[in-house]
Amino acid sequence: MCQEAIRNIKAWYDSDASSGDPICGWKNEREWFAENYAFWRMNRKDLMSNDHEQALLETFTQLKELK
Repeated sequence: MCQEAIRNIKAWYDSDASSGDPICGWKNEREWFAENYAFWRMNRKDLMSNDHEQALLETFTQLKELK
């Protein structure tokens, strides 16, 4: 699960970066993921990546269950 999530996060970041999605000021996939995660935790889904919101929600839920 974790390796798959890492590959997906990189691909989603690359997709958003190439499309110019203006989420704050991320410089790499780690910042992109951290900001989307923070928005999710703050219940601000309106600020999450528009193109990947549903996939991110599923990934966050799966990662949360790995505890």
